[in-house]
Amino acid sequence: MKTPASAVALTLVLGAATARGEDTPAAATTPTTTAAPTTTAPTTTAPTTTAPTTTAPTTTAPTTTAPTVRPTTPARPAAPPFALKDLSGKPLSLASLRGKVVVVNFWATWCAPCLQELPFLDRFQQQRGKDGLVVIAIATDGPETSAQIAPLVRRRRLTMPVAHDQSGTVISALNPRAANPYTLFIDRQGRIAHRHEGYSPGDERTYETLIDALLAER
Repeated sequence: MKTPASAVALTLVLGAATARGEDTPAAATTPTTTAAPTTTAPTTTAPTTTAPTTTAPTTTAPTTTAPTVRPTTPARPAAPPFALKDLSGKPLSLASLRGKVVVVNFWATWCAPCLQELPFLDRFQQQRGKDGLVVIAIATDGPETSAQIAPLVRRRRLTMPVAHDQSGTVISALNPRAANPYTLFIDRQGRIAHRHEGYSPGDERTYETLIDALLAER
């Protein structure tokens, strides 16, 4: 069997190199680089601290009931007794009206506010007379105008009792200032519950409230 010429040539070359003491070049080797190991920093989790829940104690204030305070009513003075005759001659006296609510109104024919007020007072008599109300209109006219009293009452068709205090005795006892108009509200026990001097539109509503309250008293 024959050795190929190429193999013979290679053997000769290698032998010559060995004879000269040269190293046979090693085949090129590609250095392998190994990546540095990955270092993972340890994960530190902070401990979770839960604050304890503190519930403040509930304090309930004691309930205090205020004592009931009743309004005090000033003592009502007794109305001075009086006796008159109405324009028809019928006697009128406070004593005979005990147990009724009595409204005594002083007026004069020449007094404009009086003439405004009289129709309201007469209406109260018509509407509440059945409930125990008596309204008395006492004229304070002097001799110079007293003759006008009866005609005025007829013209205005007043149905409440109307009297004329010619002597001024009742005026002195119940209306010492001789004011016109001047109204007294007397309760069922004959005591003065309210006094009102003068008249302004709207006063009749106050009168009505007073009358209702006095009629409700027993």
